Amino acid sequence: MHKITLHLHSILFILTFMLLLAAPVSSLAAGDYWMKGDELSDQGKYEEAFAQYDQAIALEPKAAAAWCGKGLALYELGRYDEALDAFDQAITINPNYAKAQYGRGLTLYELGLHDEAISAYDTALKIYPEYGYLIYHGKALAYAAKGDYTQAIPFFEKVLTLQPTAYP
Repeated sequence: MHKITLHLHSILFILTFMLLLAAPVSSLAAGDYWMKGDELSDQGKYEEAFAQYDQAIALEPKAAAAWCGKGLALYELGRYDEALDAFDQAITINPNYAKAQYGRGLTLYELGLHDEAISAYDTALKIYPEYGYLIYHGKALAYAAKGDYTQAIPFFEKVLTLQPTAYP
């Protein structure tokens, strides 16, 4: 009986090993997928980028950069509710992710949630002041959309101080 059990274990081991060898293995890591997503986004291929970010997230669900990239691709596709969810996921993973906060601000603006957009822009600016004129531009647009031109005008002026060619 012992020889039969040993023989069965050997056969099972060999079959398991053969199955492992035959199974498709992805040679790409999560970072490879989100970098490819970034390249595709830079080329304006947002649907393809979105798919790459989803691949990265499937491999590494806590990859804030992949969630942020997915949010930006969805934003560019006009899928704002989904974009907001992706940015929120990135921020949940890394609350100090300025790019995700900025993307959240852009998306909230498009959803007509101007006060929330301003708050997201303020958070991004605290984390990464180098966003400067981009955030001031977003805040200016949000205040203008609310009809608060007294608040908007100084931000437009700040944008021109930091980036004189911002408005043609």
